Amino acid sequence: MSECSINEIKDKEQELVNNIEKTDSSNHLPNTSCHIHLEKEDIHKEHTEVIATDTNTNTSLNTPKTQLGNTLPYYIREKNDNYKLATFKMRRKIIVIADQQGRNICKTIQKLIGDNFLVTCYWKPGAKIQEVLQTEKNEICKLTKNDYVVVLGGVNENNPYEFEFCIRCWLYSVTNTNVIFTEIPYNRNLNIGKLNYVLRFICTSFTNVSFINTNGSKPFFHQYTFTPYIPCRFLLREILRLDYKLKFELYQNIVISSKFTPLQTTSTQTDNIEMVDTCTQSDDILKDNIIEEITPRHENMTHSGKNLFRI
Repeated sequence: MSECSINEIKDKEQELVNNIEKTDSSNHLPNTSCHIHLEKEDIHKEHTEVIATDTNTNTSLNTPKTQLGNTLPYYIREKNDNYKLATFKMRRKIIVIADQQGRNICKTIQKLIGDNFLVTCYWKPGAKIQEVLQTEKNEICKLTKNDYVVVLGGVNENNPYEFEFCIRCWLYSVTNTNVIFTEIPYNRNLNIGKLNYVLRFICTSFTNVSFINTNGSKPFFHQYTFTPYIPCRFLLREILRLDYKLKFELYQNIVISSKFTPLQTTSTQTDNIEMVDTCTQSDDILKDNIIEEITPRHENMTHSGKNLFRI
């Protein structure tokens, strides 16, 4: 606001005060200094509000667009944050730990599997299996049976005994979630066929571990046509299979538990039905006894030289 407009407002204030004093003196009214003081305060409030709005408009024009979210009320932002946290918690997790095979794996799996899962990948080029398995161990221990851990490694291994020992020790410590091992790709230092056989055998000895064959152990296949979509396609199929297995086991547990839980109701209709059932059962027993008394089981009768047996 310019200085001329402020001076004009002050002049108007003085004119109003002078007019009020003249009217009071002409009408012989009591002193109205308190009313004048209140009117001055009201005018001063309006004046300060106008200045505040002008300053707010000037600052809002200068502020960047990224700060507009902070102008929302606190409770709305808190609700939005809670909503985001709730949706984040509801999403199941897939953690991929890998060596150089983890390049572009995260984006590919996320595109194929959709938004129901939250995929994160930790990969380190040139790392051995011991370094791969030690990454984010605390986060893996927090997972549940509805989550998955995918391990891609074995490219940089030189000692098969160390490889087997590290995997066994790690699997004994990770029993809270589902683990998926992929086939070890082609390696010139080791017998990959035998190493994959040992890895498959180790996976079968644990109930929460599975092994998938990605056809990466063949040298020509891995050298010419290996892309992230090939292991991701096998991983997607295995994750869907395990997901269906978990849901089916949950369904079986619910059905079995419902069979052994007695149904307790407070209505009189069930009591009447039970009374009717007992009455019908007693009537049937009486009828059977009467029929047995009237008709014996074996009665020999002779007719025209022939024996007839009536039952």
